[in-house]
Amino acid sequence: MLDLLVEPADRQTGSAFCTSDLLLLRGWSEFHALTMSIDLRHETAGIPCDEAIRLTASDGSGAWLLWREQAGIALRPEGRSARCFARVADALQAVRPAPADKLSDIQPTAW
Repeated sequence: MLDLLVEPADRQTGSAFCTSDLLLLRGWSEFHALTMSIDLRHETAGIPCDEAIRLTASDGSGAWLLWREQAGIALRPEGRSARCFARVADALQAVRPAPADKLSDIQPTAW
């Protein structure tokens, strides 16, 4: 016999991201050289969410957490408070990965 633990529906604060949002997040994170991971057991203020997306810079310069709420998409930069956005694309505009380091500051004098 299989026992299932079902959480009450009123405890769920966030729902899962749709496929198109996940594809947008994956493409955007690859373009900006960020690691994307999905947390299926995230809690916000002690209330469980269906899933949360963590974007992490490969050089450790920043991390962001996104999850869906009833009001929209919540984005929390590491060490800061969360902000709410209407769409995933709007939330991604607020994510600012650190610019890539210059490989050299030597300027050619002539070619």
